[in-house]
Amino acid sequence: MSARNCGDCTLCCKLIPVPELGKLAGVRCQHQSRKGCSIYPRRPLSCVAWSCRWLVGDDTADQSRPDRSRCVIDMMPDFVTIEDKETGERKNVEAVQIWCDPKTPNAWRDEHVLDYIERRAAEGKLTLVRFGSKEAITVFAPAMSHGQGWGYVRGERLGRGHTAAEIAQALRT
Repeated sequence: MSARNCGDCTLCCKLIPVPELGKLAGVRCQHQSRKGCSIYPRRPLSCVAWSCRWLVGDDTADQSRPDRSRCVIDMMPDFVTIEDKETGERKNVEAVQIWCDPKTPNAWRDEHVLDYIERRAAEGKLTLVRFGSKEAITVFAPAMSHGQGWGYVRGERLGRGHTAAEIAQALRT
């Protein structure tokens, strides 16, 4: 597979939060222009370090470029805490983050995105489909729903996101 590049795609500049700039998820970056990033040489570290899975080709050969699919699959995992209703036991489960353009909220239901979610479920990972800084759903692919098919739980107001340290700690346990 040939190396991928962003081309005209700047969807991450809209969908991904940038704490150093006070930029929320789902909001176009103030530095985004028709020609790309107006502060590119001095952009924040979180922008420098960030990359989407489509760009690096991490099991995304069947995916359309994010500006066409309207979904950005994050390289950074997150976690969801699941509570067993019978025992009260709480368990952190790794979750893939898919940032979906709020203007096309069903874009994550594309067959190629669902295939990707199913492949991650086979690895024991959930999927968080995020529509902004405070709205998300947790998607349960058939492999994780104990024979119940596809399911999802709409998140309540999410508030503060997890830090990289919190994610690392949660996924170690």
